[in-house]
Amino acid sequence: MKKRTKPNKSLKFQKFDVNFKVEHIDSIGQGVSKLEDKITFIQKCLPNEEGVAEVYKAKKNIQFAKLKHIDKASPIREESKCPYFNECGGCHFLHTSYDDELEFKRQAFLDNFSRQYKIDLSQLLKVHKASERYQYRNRIQLHYNKKTNSLGFFNEDNTKIISIDKCLMANENVNNALFSLKENWQKEANRPKGHVEIFERDGKVLKTYDSRYSAQGFLQVNPPMNQRLLELIEGHMRQFTDSNSTTVDLFGGNGNLTKSLNHRSIVIDATPAKYIKLQNQKTQEYHEVDIYNSSAIEQLKKLNVEEVDLLVIDPPRSGLKNIDEYTKLFKPKYIIYVSCNNQTLARDTAKILAEYDVQEAHLFDFFPGTRHFESVNIFKHRKAL
Repeated sequence: MKKRTKPNKSLKFQKFDVNFKVEHIDSIGQGVSKLEDKITFIQKCLPNEEGVAEVYKAKKNIQFAKLKHIDKASPIREESKCPYFNECGGCHFLHTSYDDELEFKRQAFLDNFSRQYKIDLSQLLKVHKASERYQYRNRIQLHYNKKTNSLGFFNEDNTKIISIDKCLMANENVNNALFSLKENWQKEANRPKGHVEIFERDGKVLKTYDSRYSAQGFLQVNPPMNQRLLELIEGHMRQFTDSNSTTVDLFGGNGNLTKSLNHRSIVIDATPAKYIKLQNQKTQEYHEVDIYNSSAIEQLKKLNVEEVDLLVIDPPRSGLKNIDEYTKLFKPKYIIYVSCNNQTLARDTAKILAEYDVQEAHLFDFFPGTRHFESVNIFKHRKAL
């Protein structure tokens, strides 16, 4: 029997050029070209554009490429205000207007539901435009390499750090800290290469080196948009509940989303209880349960919670793929699902449509310039009064 040889991982991928013609923009902001019997995904392109791109990754019948030059430009293409945009991998839509960016995101939201799950939310979706396209971030994470004296963001294929002096998306205080950091980071960083996070909290600008993301506590990068999302959620929570209700808050952390409720709110999260400081000690109770653990449902059955009026879900990007088990357990009349990954929200929505209707769908543009956004779907049980 012939012995199978393992691929030589030391061999670098040989990049090559390819012609492209963009048919459409996909749900993660990439241009899709189908020339030469292969699907090519190219960042920072627009529909109907033609040109040449450099393929840096390929497998089977798909390949990923970086734009080299445009031969036929879209009429909606604009010159980016960011001098690093063509190289930096942080932003995806600064080559067109903000209105066009929002339209691509709206279509991405709808496509995630319609293409695979045949769910049409076009009449329900409301897009919440950010008040500022630039200088909204209160936190940025930079990468560094002492050998190349580089401090900045990775390029599109994560092979090179693009050194920057200023980020158009960061607010003024964060950019001032970045300016100071440019002179000191070589002395402050303890590793040959790593990352540094600059963030503003309670009026102070802080930084951490080589720590996990949001090591000193999570905070939303766009406070004004976060406030608008909270106002929407709180308005619906008051509508769905009263003083005799019970709410279950999955992935609730410190209970930030349900802190305003005046009834029993059961906050469930995997964070050790000793680190939890509930926002409302009068109405909230905390239960330490890893919702992703296979034993989570059995653990939660012991709570003997019945007649749940509202289930609030705010999961990580992986979503809640067994959401149907939780709806069967708690039988909520209403569900408010907050998502940072619209693709997993679509998957989870499809799993409960036999019993629940989508009442509203919202896109909050927390991250202008990028392909990312926050989503909120609001559900009502078909038997709810």
